Amino acid sequence: LDVRGLADLDPAISISEGDRDIRDCVVQFNVTYRFKMDQGIGHFVQECISTDFSAERAAAILADDASGEARLIDYAQPKAAETIDGVILDELRPYCDLVQTRWKSDPKRFPTQEVYHRRLIDQFGAFRVLCAYRRGKTGVQGFNRRITGLLQRSDDNPDGLKVKGTFWEGRPILVTRNDYTVRRFNGDIGIVVKV
Repeated sequence: LDVRGLADLDPAISISEGDRDIRDCVVQFNVTYRFKMDQGIGHFVQECISTDFSAERAAAILADDASGEARLIDYAQPKAAETIDGVILDELRPYCDLVQTRWKSDPKRFPTQEVYHRRLIDQFGAFRVLCAYRRGKTGVQGFNRRITGLLQRSDDNPDGLKVKGTFWEGRPILVTRNDYTVRRFNGDIGIVVKV
């Protein structure tokens, strides 16, 4: 882990030359700003990193989430794929609608392009699919393809997005490397929009 640039982000962080390389250390992050730790997915994460982890308890947290923030869909259930597709479409419909609204079309709701972009990012962030794997049809790569296909405009989905080429309007972009110069960091999300 290269910690160069951290002091530029937070003046409270002091890094000496000898501290710059910590690759032989174990680092555990205990704070996240991506979700609330006191409900839903936060409880699930706490169970996953606990020293006495139990897969049954972790699954129960997702299955019994009273906050409505997390949902567990068992692939062994009949018609699980259709259920998952329905959830994805229902949850992402407001995002698709907002992508197609464009900021100039509603100046009361979006007085500036910046306000529109912030609401677009917030709406996209309202729904996530958590995958246990990177590859395979139930992994991140498989779900990314599946979601892109579901969002694509078609006869079955006339309100979908125009998915064409590499960078289509509404496509989320994930930053995978820190760039301290432009203040974009691993895990940041951006959205392709028309200007």
